[in-house]
Amino acid sequence: MGKFLAEDLPALRLLMSEDLYRVHEPEPVNAPAPAVPDTAPADPEGEAPAFAYLGENNKYFLILVNDPGHQHLSTGDRDVLLKILQAKGMELRDVAIMNTRNLKGVTFAGLKSFFVPSRIVFFGLSAEQFGIPALGTNTPGTFEGVKLLTTFNFAEMQADINKKKAFWQVMKNF
Repeated sequence: MGKFLAEDLPALRLLMSEDLYRVHEPEPVNAPAPAVPDTAPADPEGEAPAFAYLGENNKYFLILVNDPGHQHLSTGDRDVLLKILQAKGMELRDVAIMNTRNLKGVTFAGLKSFFVPSRIVFFGLSAEQFGIPALGTNTPGTFEGVKLLTTFNFAEMQADINKKKAFWQVMKNF
């Protein structure tokens, strides 16, 4: 397959309305399991990082979580998150949910170039670990034109109704 004439992946996402698939040869049955990367892997052209996530990112709303026990998000946490999105009039296809559990060295610039987010919510994560100035918990902020919100992780909110209420008061207008 030849090289794309357009190199800007976010622009291509806006221009292309159909899904494209790259077909690979099947791996041998005896092949060892692939290693989990410690950093965000580069795309085949070596330009921008590529991330695994849930959703379609149709509204450029990025949700970052750190769930060490699951590939993306536990079923219970996913159900809670979907209820939050539904209360905001959104669906899974409107957002991108990324688990940062095995990624090291992920930067705001990498996230911004891949997802082109207008809003990012950090569940149980510090914005500082992505190179963003510190934000207060449940205190919205803006960095490089992107609205940001850091909040508690799902377990903390499930255990404390006051934390859940504090988060919702901010999230419903975010």
